[in-house]
Amino acid sequence: MPRTITPADKDKEAPSIQSVLSWRGANQAKVGDKITLSLNTQSTQGVQTLGFKVGFDPAVLKAIDVIEGYALKRNNVPSKFTKSIDQAGGSIMVDMSGAGASGYANVVMMSFEVISSVSASTVTISSITASGAGGETLSFIPPEPHVITVSQ
Repeated sequence: MPRTITPADKDKEAPSIQSVLSWRGANQAKVGDKITLSLNTQSTQGVQTLGFKVGFDPAVLKAIDVIEGYALKRNNVPSKFTKSIDQAGGSIMVDMSGAGASGYANVVMMSFEVISSVSASTVTISSITASGAGGETLSFIPPEPHVITVSQ
């Protein structure tokens, strides 16, 4: 028999603090263009670690680079940033840790080259994991897929 979760049970669960991720960048491009997308966060709690997976169509976009933003580089505290680009699989894995920043900040900037024309291609964020300065789990709301209309 499935367990029913009551409001009292929910109060016993660890509180989850939600932060929002958002895109900024080109919505239109031509074959051969290089575009940069910026992933930003709005968080009310200090984010100390953040990991996520970026998905893209490798037949349309070629991932060139991922550059760490300033989100976790505040207060002169060194940060740790790793990225892994899988062009064939159309994914980028990012893991970062740092000072525990809050507020609006740039997380990463991703550079792509448009390599073929389609009516539209998307870049997505999934598999988000994050923790706060006290080790608590933070909940991030992923952005809607970023849609890029591609022309010749």
